[in-house]
Amino acid sequence: MSECEKLGIDATPIQICGAAIDRLSDFWDEVTTRTGHGHGAFIEEIFGGIWRDGDTGEKFEAEFERWDEQPEDMQPFGILQAAFVCSAYACQAIRAQKDNDMTTAWNYTARCKYWLGIVVGTWSIRSLQDEPMKEFARNGAAARHAENRAMKQDVCAWLDANMPDFKSMDSAAEAIAGKVAPVKFRTARDWVGEWKKLRSAGTP
Repeated sequence: MSECEKLGIDATPIQICGAAIDRLSDFWDEVTTRTGHGHGAFIEEIFGGIWRDGDTGEKFEAEFERWDEQPEDMQPFGILQAAFVCSAYACQAIRAQKDNDMTTAWNYTARCKYWLGIVVGTWSIRSLQDEPMKEFARNGAAARHAENRAMKQDVCAWLDANMPDFKSMDSAAEAIAGKVAPVKFRTARDWVGEWKKLRSAGTP
């Protein structure tokens, strides 16, 4: 009998957090409805970025707690930071379950649900015609995507010149992470893998 069955729960932390991310995707879609950046964009660019970089809910929560230090025109947009907090705790819960650390998984799941409540509750109060919020989210998503694309291009150019010096993709990723580009090892490793596939396929 699984731990969830013993507790009389018919869902696991992965399932609960997956549903939370799905709801955040709906929220993001509502915020960015005029741009075409929506459900898939949130999964790939926001949640995916947090997953790859290994950022923690504690990190984003600490930034949220200091939100009053932001310029006055940024104050209304703390809801987006809350969505990052929720996403990061979901990542941590999923990883903990995969590691069979169910106590930690449930703790992070509870935090994920708490922050989801903040996001959904706050957004339900805010007007859907809040144009500054929409513009902020549009610009934020576009900027993050453009920044990632530019960094990947720089990394690919660096790999073209330097990959022969490394015996493995892992060693190249270690050289890139935090040095060639401000990304974690996991993201750097993914980019090295993408670069290798493109070069193997003959892409210039």
